[in-house]
Amino acid sequence: MFQAFRPAAQAAPVVWALLARRPGDNAQIETLAAATGLPVVVKRLELRKGLEALPNLRRTGSLFSYDAATQDALRAAPPPDLVIAAGKRSAPAALWLKARRGSRLLHLGRSWAPGAWFDAVLTTPQYGQPPGPNVVVNLFPLTPPRAEAAGDPGDLAALARPRLLVAAGGDAAGLRFGPAEAAALARRALERQRDDGGALMVATSPRTSAAAAEALKAAIPPSGDRLVSIFGEDPNRYRDFLAAADAAIVTEDSVSMAADAAATGRPVEFFSLTPRRDGSGLLRSALGAIGLDRRGRRRPHRFRARDPRAYERAEDPAAGSTGPPRRGSRRSSPPPRRSPAGWRRKRAELRENHRVMPALLARVSTTSASRPAIPESRGCPAPPGMTAAGGLAWRR
Repeated sequence: MFQAFRPAAQAAPVVWALLARRPGDNAQIETLAAATGLPVVVKRLELRKGLEALPNLRRTGSLFSYDAATQDALRAAPPPDLVIAAGKRSAPAALWLKARRGSRLLHLGRSWAPGAWFDAVLTTPQYGQPPGPNVVVNLFPLTPPRAEAAGDPGDLAALARPRLLVAAGGDAAGLRFGPAEAAALARRALERQRDDGGALMVATSPRTSAAAAEALKAAIPPSGDRLVSIFGEDPNRYRDFLAAADAAIVTEDSVSMAADAAATGRPVEFFSLTPRRDGSGLLRSALGAIGLDRRGRRRPHRFRARDPRAYERAEDPAAGSTGPPRRGSRRSSPPPRRSPAGWRRKRAELRENHRVMPALLARVSTTSASRPAIPESRGCPAPPGMTAAGGLAWRR
């Protein structure tokens, strides 16, 4: 399938693995690239300072946000047959390679651009990737195949069993992992150790903040039966701890660590974190308050008569109001945008509604005393024993 893009002297397709700053994304890229069984060339992407947040607006991609060394490396010949990338900042380079070098693209996680721009998108449910014919949704992220146990390192082999792995993540969308949560995680781990005996192995991730890591170290000081590995300070022993563990506690923010722990086939406990309102949540709330979604589009509005007897009250002169609910009232919503033809059809519908409304209201008034209470209408057929007027529901 790659013959059109490969030089004649090249025996097998070549895969480029575009690695950026996120270790979790890089681990999945390397896992998938190794699973292809093809020659793999690793390309590390370094961004120019201040350009990390640029949106991906061009189908043909761009190398503008990368430094000179990265641009030279991506322009080097021969071009790759397949590009595997992940994350927002890898997408421009991958799209540029597709447009300029004829490479095929496989993107992991969220595409951060229209999914149709890529040849394939391999994602998991938490990313919310829009569906498409080229989108594959896995239940868990990619994890490297579990190697056969070759014996634990000396310090781990000496630990008493059961060995409990404590895998700490960090802040995520809608979740907070700060010093208070780290202290709570430590209390839970110590409680498990008191109940079950054995040893603790604590490992943090790249997303664990310095304050949370300090709180973990203060609550679980290293000792003979307690090992602590802080990412960035100590050698990363997460994989060693994972292979030696008999059980695990994993914070709920990291799907990758949860998948790693579940792949061992050993008991896994998920530690719940504190919900938080981040900037995206506040933006969604603000847009929802003015009737827009997060892309700035007007939300579709529906007007439903929750209780048909509300029209009886509206027609009652003693209630101080006549006619159907006015536009802008609490029981009405602003209409969606329509074309002129759509407005003409809507006006015709309204004229017909006003023509038949008196008869419907009279029918509701004369039968409401003998009918049971009318449930909230959802646009469904009227319950048995009730007239169509009793299930009246309008939708705009």
